Amino acid sequence: MSDPVRQTRFFWKLCLSYAILIVTNTFVANWIASARIEKESLAEIEQTLISKTALLRELANSFLVRGSTEALKTSLGDLSQRIDARLTVVLADGTVAGDSSDSQRPLENHLDRPEIVAAREQGLGRSTRYSHTMKGDQMYVALPIRRGEKLLGYARTSLPLTMVGRRVDQARHSIALSTPIAVGIALILGFLFARQINRPLASVTEAALKIADGDYQTKVRIDTNDEIGLLTRAFNSMSDELAKRMQIISRDRNEVVAILRSLVEGVIAVDAHEHLTHLNPAAGKMLGVTPGSGLGRPIREISRIPEIADMVQRVLSEGKDQRRDVRWSEMGQDATLYIRGTPLRDAHESLLGAVVILHDVTDLRHLEEVRRDFVANVSHELKTPVTAIRGLAETLIEDREMDLEKQTSYLMKIRAQTLRLGSLVADLLTLARIESKETAFQLVDLDIRTPVHDSAKSFMSVALEKPVSLSVSVPTDSVVVSVDEEGLRQVVDNLLDNAIKYSSPGGRIRVRVSRQDDRAVIAVEDCGIGIEACHLNRLFERFYRVDKGRSREMGGTGLGLSIVKHTVVAFNGEVKVKSTPGKGSTFSVHLPLSNVRSGLTPT
Repeated sequence: MSDPVRQTRFFWKLCLSYAILIVTNTFVANWIASARIEKESLAEIEQTLISKTALLRELANSFLVRGSTEALKTSLGDLSQRIDARLTVVLADGTVAGDSSDSQRPLENHLDRPEIVAAREQGLGRSTRYSHTMKGDQMYVALPIRRGEKLLGYARTSLPLTMVGRRVDQARHSIALSTPIAVGIALILGFLFARQINRPLASVTEAALKIADGDYQTKVRIDTNDEIGLLTRAFNSMSDELAKRMQIISRDRNEVVAILRSLVEGVIAVDAHEHLTHLNPAAGKMLGVTPGSGLGRPIREISRIPEIADMVQRVLSEGKDQRRDVRWSEMGQDATLYIRGTPLRDAHESLLGAVVILHDVTDLRHLEEVRRDFVANVSHELKTPVTAIRGLAETLIEDREMDLEKQTSYLMKIRAQTLRLGSLVADLLTLARIESKETAFQLVDLDIRTPVHDSAKSFMSVALEKPVSLSVSVPTDSVVVSVDEEGLRQVVDNLLDNAIKYSSPGGRIRVRVSRQDDRAVIAVEDCGIGIEACHLNRLFERFYRVDKGRSREMGGTGLGLSIVKHTVVAFNGEVKVKSTPGKGSTFSVHLPLSNVRSGLTPT
């Protein structure tokens, strides 16, 4: 939107400049004209006086030759009235022989008058000075009066300079009368000229304001070949180029914003004073701040993680990258945040601010911990049977006289450790294939009552050896889910194996198949030692054991529950566990149903 004040400000400045220039030039012209008139008037008076003095000299010459001074005085009065000038005849000794003035007092000697001195020395004397006799400024002209080589005296004429003042005043009066007319005409012309110049400039200004408001299609339509035309063409060219650059900037900005919004990492940017300039949604979620609400505020007021503000301060003070891990609690859960701070510089390497990248590495750090535990556990689990086998084998080799019964016992132990080692390797391979999705489960619609019942039946003899009781409850109607039969049997076998191992003698184990809404549930409930709540989150990790010593004594590999979890996930299901220390645990497998309805029949 155009601003009229801005449009007219230059116009009035231009008009005022013209007015000042015109008035100043008028006064200067008046002064020059007055001075010239005064100079020309003085020159004219001087020429008039020279002519009149020459005439007076001819008249006075004849009277001085005859010695008729009285007649000369009378003639000077008559001649003075005719030529309108004061006439004076001075003798060679400076005595005034006659003067046309009305002064009755005797005149003093004039030999030292400037015009007389100049006439004696140069042949013509001029002087302008104040006359006490005439009571005013006078111009004097004197010529020598000679008779042959003899100097008889001096002829002098004079006129008052009041006439020059009158002429100058008349000229100034005429100029003063004409000046307002000239100034008025000049101001009108200047006003029109200023408006002619200001109109295209106002158009350029209005177009510039529209461009500043984002209207890059605005053009200035002025077709001239002068500097204004060149300006408008350059302005239009600049407008086109600016529109192109703004499109590029807008596109690049949108791309950057889209990228920053899509990043799972948090991005924080601050200026050199640690005030927030950018915050992407991921960072806002981590800090608990709406991205737009914190802009312009100090980062220390916004961040609920003080280490971020500390890192920003170090980056700005040291001018180099900083990085560290920070642990913090979010909604009651511990998390790990990787923070990296980088100084933000311009093309001249001046420090403008800092950029901080926030990356939630909780899962990564957990995986690293699991990997370390896995390597340590695998090494330990493999080392134990290998060491036992090696020791037994070396004993058999070294003791040649060992009796047959003892040898048989050692060989049985070697066989048991070998079976344990083979089972461990087999479970590792099975788990690796399931995790890498190399195991191709053949998912078919299957009534799970039969495989569950068969698995329970196969563990009856093991349960009797413990001894514990084992019961199975399945619905009267079919419970069909999409699973791999062998994989499902392995899941149930692992759950039953754990239930029997950790149940106390005389305990009871129940296996139930039921429906819950649109899902089939296989639950294995025992009355064993139970599991503390702190272990439940890690229970399905590889090699994780609640009681490591007891687990190894029972011959477990620590991979059964991990295989159960990954197999059930492959069936689009989930595994849940409920446990009370000292009372027992319930592991339940939830699988999507392929049919509906059932009742329960205990067996």
